[in-house]
Amino acid sequence: MLPLRITFEDERASRTPELARGDARERRWFRSGLGAVKLTHYSAITESPHGRSTMTRSETRLAAPGRRATLRFVGSFALLLGTIFVLSRTEFFVETVSPASISANADVAASLLNLFGEDALAHDNMISTRRFRLIIANACDAAEPLGLFTAAVLASPASMLSRLAGLAVGGFLILLMNQVRIVTLYFAGVYFPRALSFVHTDVWPPLFIALCLTIWLLWANWTIRGVARHA
Repeated sequence: MLPLRITFEDERASRTPELARGDARERRWFRSGLGAVKLTHYSAITESPHGRSTMTRSETRLAAPGRRATLRFVGSFALLLGTIFVLSRTEFFVETVSPASISANADVAASLLNLFGEDALAHDNMISTRRFRLIIANACDAAEPLGLFTAAVLASPASMLSRLAGLAVGGFLILLMNQVRIVTLYFAGVYFPRALSFVHTDVWPPLFIALCLTIWLLWANWTIRGVARHA
């Protein structure tokens, strides 16, 4: 049997839409709003007295996005984030949306605490039990991380269906994380009251931002893979 012969794609290939065919290799570039996605198909041909066989392997990689795409994303993200910030400071949001959101978070958190046998009651922005009383402040309803995530998704150059799916799933996960945060703060107040302030101000804020960024990156990767599958 002759030695295995493998041909790889040139990494410096032109980033323009093209399809180059050959006996041992095939390549295809296409543009995605999140960068240049390269679909590479590696082929190996083996020859023997009994005939000829081909083995292929596919790989999908994401190249760095162009400067124009990066600037467009940053500009759109800044504009959307500023718009969300302005809307969050309107009278309607402050007096109607925010109190309703905080009250809903308190109700859900009290229900979760009852699963642990805490016999919790929620009233407006307060959760009360026999052991501890927790007040949910204005910035504790996940509105800011949700606004940050919304701006990042809407600024991303993806299809509207992908954006809606990202907002639905990502928004749900962020709201769920906020419930985990409220419950952990409650138990920190019960068992480690001296650490409550540290957990509330120094642990959860950066952790929440990191989790939101992770969700956005996972969504972006899912979007790119979807584009690659349909290319």
